[in-house]
This record gives sequence, structure tokens and C-alpha cells, in this order.
Amino acid sequence: MLDVSKGVLAVFLAGEVIGHREAEVAAGLMALAGHNWPVFLGFRGGRGIATGAGALSVLSPIAAAVAFSTFAATTLVSRYVSLGSIVGVIAACVTLVALYLLGQTFSVYTLYGFLGGAIIIWQHRDNIQRIRDGSERRLGTPATKAN
Repeated sequence: MLDVSKGVLAVFLAGEVIGHREAEVAAGLMALAGHNWPVFLGFRGGRGIATGAGALSVLSPIAAAVAFSTFAATTLVSRYVSLGSIVGVIAACVTLVALYLLGQTFSVYTLYGFLGGAIIIWQHRDNIQRIRDGSERRLGTPATKAN
């Protein structure tokens, strides 16, 4: 919940204080970058899913709901959390494009989806390789103990 809150708070405060859509997107991307590459942890952080989803939920609740539903369904079927995350990001991007074409969201929010999505998928590149190799751990599979 704290990671989600980072994205939510950044976008919400940018909207309230600065009041421009571009500022909201910039704040969401900065929260995502700060989560993924934190200065105090030697630029080694997380993958950005929760923080990115938090920001997206403020920018486009519909796209966030579609992304979460897709994540949950993919993870449930495949038992790969990383695959669910990647497919959820792609679903968010497709939803944002559809909403933009229908006049229901702003182009800059679609830009957030693609830039934020690219960052998140980039952070999952090792997971993608392990899925391809068949060595990615599935949900419910115990981790191997380090010697």
C-alpha cells in the first residue's frame, strides 16, 4: 500500500498544487523513477508496478481497473506474477489509447501509460528472460534456499 500511495500522492499533489495535466504525468513518472532507482539504496529499487498503478489510478481509474483485472486474471491462470504485471501494463496502454480515441482521456495521460509502461517492462527484462527459459518461479512455488 505504501508503494501505491507514492504514485497516488505524487499525482494528486501535482494536480492540486500545480494544476496542469503535464505536471501530474511528470510527478507520476518521477515517483516511478524514484521507486525504481532510489538514491539512498544505490539506485537499486523495485519494478514499479504498485507505484505506477497508484499514479495511473489517479490519472485514469478506468485504465487502472482494466490493468488490475488483467493482472489478476493473467496471474491466476499462469501463476506468474511478473507475466501478470507485464500483461497488465500492456492492457493499461491499450485502454488508454482506446479512451483517448473515444475522447475520454487526455493524450498526455496516454503518454504516461507508454513511458511508465516502458519503464516497468524494462525493469522486468530479467523476469521475461526467465519466463522464456522456463526458470521463472510461479506463484505458490517455494523459493530455493541459499547455501
